[in-house]
Amino acid sequence: MGFAGAVNLGVNLSSGDIIVLLNPDVVVKEKWLLSLIEAFKVKEIGIVGSIILDSNQSFIQHAGAVIKKNGITEHIELNLEEVSLEDNEGIKQKIKEKLKSKFGKN
Repeated sequence: MGFAGAVNLGVNLSSGDIIVLLNPDVVVKEKWLLSLIEAFKVKEIGIVGSIILDSNQSFIQHAGAVIKKNGITEHIELNLEEVSLEDNEGIKQKIKEKLKSKFGKN
């Protein structure tokens, strides 16, 4: 069946309002699920994702995706290695700059 088949089966058999998908190698932090659920309180939000850190938990490996109207997804490649995770404002600014240069928006 594989991972994709298992995910599809699980989603098809689910009955909740929110479906959470995790890869088998994921390590979650305290209150991670509460943060994701909180985002769904905004009516316009239909899908939520987490920031993914590298195995050393020192660099952002993935910070989201854009889902286009046709359903095609595009990962936001931010290459944030040069920004320490200790510098939250620096990360926010770097993300804004990368998104603006890639998509022309703030």
